[in-house]
Amino acid sequence: MNIYLNESDQFVKHKLKTKYYIRYADDFVILSRERAELERLLPYIEAFLRERLKLSLLGPLSHGNAFTLQKKVEASYSSTYESSNAKSG
Repeated sequence: MNIYLNESDQFVKHKLKTKYYIRYADDFVILSRERAELERLLPYIEAFLRERLKLSLLGPLSHGNAFTLQKKVEASYSSTYESSNAKSG
């Protein structure tokens, strides 16, 4: 997950220029004194995650301020996995 989300780290830090950004595994926190600043960033982050990484945000989880990532798993994954195992077995 760390390597996969590195691209989002770079986007948030360098393109959006967030000053206080923390990520641990698939959770991230952006700190700001201004709620409006966080609300302004959210659509950009959601679009980047959806379009580039095929991820979506789950949330709000608590008090309307916490979000977590959920990887969208393609429905075809299980059939692809099963067919590759059938070929090798």
